[in-house]
Amino acid sequence: MLLAHGASRRNVAMNGELPTDLTTCDTTKALLMERVGMKRQRSLSSANSLVLCTVLPDLARQFYEAWRAGDIACCLSPDLRQDDHKAGKVIRDLMQRYRSLDISDLHVSPKANKVVVELSFVELSVSAGEKENKAMHSISFTDEGLVSSFVPYCLQQPEAVC
Repeated sequence: MLLAHGASRRNVAMNGELPTDLTTCDTTKALLMERVGMKRQRSLSSANSLVLCTVLPDLARQFYEAWRAGDIACCLSPDLRQDDHKAGKVIRDLMQRYRSLDISDLHVSPKANKVVVELSFVELSVSAGEKENKAMHSISFTDEGLVSSFVPYCLQQPEAVC
């Protein structure tokens, strides 16, 4: 009845418990469980912000797992999947050059649905051989958990242009 009248499934008690933690009834637990994704209320309460702080890094990690596997289509918003989308082209070009990116650190902005990812990767160069480089990517996500924007930044790549 409360859910039908707009009660939130995401309210967090002072001790960190969610509504699903407070019931022993399997039916009530099933009703309180949310689908995977990031649909949220437009006004970010501290509870929603807390949820996004855990969801966004997981989405970024899933994106880079798909990157390593060579198939990121399932992680991209429909417009980024288009062949002529600028950011989509950048992602595909970078994927061809750098398959094995390792996440060094993640910085989350729940208000903007954004994660800035610090990465390290090994680049093979004819002149220098193997060389470890660092890069940073800014990734924004839709409410459904899909990548909606992607901006690469170079940290240590004197010969490359990002």
